[in-house]
Amino acid sequence: MPKTDIAVNLFLGYHWFVVDLINSIDSYIANFFVHIKSPILDTFFKYLTFLGGFTVAVVVFVLVAFLLYRWQEKALLYAFLLTFFLAELSSFILKYLVNRERPVSVIGDDFSPSFPSGHTLTATILYGMVLLLPFLLNTDLRASFKRLKIFIVAILSLVIILVGVSRLHLGLHHFTDVLGGFVIGLLWIVVFYFLHKKFSANFS
Repeated sequence: MPKTDIAVNLFLGYHWFVVDLINSIDSYIANFFVHIKSPILDTFFKYLTFLGGFTVAVVVFVLVAFLLYRWQEKALLYAFLLTFFLAELSSFILKYLVNRERPVSVIGDDFSPSFPSGHTLTATILYGMVLLLPFLLNTDLRASFKRLKIFIVAILSLVIILVGVSRLHLGLHHFTDVLGGFVIGLLWIVVFYFLHKKFSANFS
């Protein structure tokens, strides 16, 4: 057998192994959430998932941008604006590049492609940047948030996680869609941090 055929077969075998593994994990997680469904949890997650939706995200985004402007935090403001727009653009592009179907329960409804979870990515990047602000603000403002830092980090971290869980509980995404949203959001938070450092150096 030619070497090229061996390489192709190995690649296809690896590809299908990974695909089967991903599908198995997604199926296992989906079955878990089916078994824990209850009216109370359904209602709780239906409301909670809005924290990663367009309307709430826009309100939080505008409010934070306004506060950074009022506090004259130019470096943070520019890094915040640029990172959020680029993160949302990357989510849109990835959805239509991957073009993964939603879980069977939502196929046929008016939903965008499944990967990555847009709600999870938005919650991760938006609330992730917000929870970093008390550590990146100028010295005077940072001091005013000193006692609230742990509380802010804990609450916003919980919100990020629960938004992701809500997408699974409601059957709107596969587990790997949500995981992808988390990972991509975290990568953009790293970009935000370095953009802030870059802009701070330019404005100093």
